[in-house]
Amino acid sequence: TSDTARASGYAMREYEVVYEYVAVRASPSLRAPTLDFLRQGAVVHAVAPPDEDRWIRLHVDEERRKKYGGRKDAYMLTDGAVIGLPLLLKPVEDEETTKRKEKVATSKVVEPAPAPEPAPPPPPSTTGWGETVRDASSVALERLRKAHERALQVSGPLSPVSRVYSTSDIHTDHAGNMDLVTAKWPNAPQHSVLIVAGDVSHVRAQQIKTFSALVKKYDHVFFTPGNHDLWVLGKEHSDSVELLCNLAESLGEVGVKLLPTRLPRADGKGEILIAPMFSWYDSDFLEKDRRMPSQTEQNFDAACKWPPPIGAESNPRQSYGVRAISLFMAALNLPMLEELIPEGQRRRSDESIAELPVVAFSHFYPQPDLYYGYSGLAKVMGSTKLQDQVFALRPDVHVFGHSHLDVDRRIGNTRYVQYALGYPKDRWGDRDPKLVWEKA
Repeated sequence: TSDTARASGYAMREYEVVYEYVAVRASPSLRAPTLDFLRQGAVVHAVAPPDEDRWIRLHVDEERRKKYGGRKDAYMLTDGAVIGLPLLLKPVEDEETTKRKEKVATSKVVEPAPAPEPAPPPPPSTTGWGETVRDASSVALERLRKAHERALQVSGPLSPVSRVYSTSDIHTDHAGNMDLVTAKWPNAPQHSVLIVAGDVSHVRAQQIKTFSALVKKYDHVFFTPGNHDLWVLGKEHSDSVELLCNLAESLGEVGVKLLPTRLPRADGKGEILIAPMFSWYDSDFLEKDRRMPSQTEQNFDAACKWPPPIGAESNPRQSYGVRAISLFMAALNLPMLEELIPEGQRRRSDESIAELPVVAFSHFYPQPDLYYGYSGLAKVMGSTKLQDQVFALRPDVHVFGHSHLDVDRRIGNTRYVQYALGYPKDRWGDRDPKLVWEKA
């Protein structure tokens, strides 16, 4: 038993790595330096029970301490749910527990199972999304438009705008983040817009609580869903598209907007367009990355559920490598692009750019050159369809999220910004929303 475990009164417990491989980190944070990778089947010893974010602190013996550069502390995440993965580590039962379970099992009278009846044919789809991706996007857009109209009614007359702030990945299903966002973030100056570029929570009640607080701090609040927002973990929603529409309708009731909206400028010089852009990652985003996808990437967002005709027929829980998901999301952006870009033109004109500033935003990456994170997740970071649409839109600013990595870079005439809040143990400070556009 280690000194740490002995001091805390906790008997060290063994955990087995049950995922393909799991990182050992220097602190309990996904941003912490990686010390090692342990493959499936490896056994580690925890010196304390998992914390509220499901990290365990490891017993580090002399051999591992040398391997870890003299570090005495090392941590592993036990549950991959926060990054869209299954269980990573499981406790190893001691010998006494195993024998007790075996005794109970052998004491039961085992009756032969009845022969299984032939499985009935699957029922026809009742999701109402149609036969094609275009059908599905048309049905979803109709519901999104109605939710947007309701948001405009609730928020009242469109007040003028002089500042636009951004945040993303606020993950308010963590109590510390919820308290920070709802109680500690300051009220914004008059004439302010807040952009929330996805990943608020997979629990609708938490989303409503979060946005109900934010609409009191800003004149306008805009949102586009991230991958976590579309997880289907219970029976409330039939699939992720149904969840998207239900979420838009719920947020409409508190005045949150999910569709592009022109707002008057406070300086009297016309309007500004705030442009949420729906998106989903695709495997072609990083053309230079020719490797096979990692198991982490292949299983990413297995908590989502995609209906026909969008999802994979063999596995509706598959989110990686299903091109129709990205096409569906991109189709939701077409009405805005068709309005702003004349027929026959590939991009918004210089005259349009001069007349109408645009602050656009998405959850996923719109440019491969912006990503500098872990290469093993690169294939679930961005979208080629989104990249094409942002190229055509030519926004003054494009905000995004997803990786929790800070970005503030100009490519061409567009400023690209990511300023995520992140998980409680990932972030540096309270990270109030960042000012990304201002015209006094």
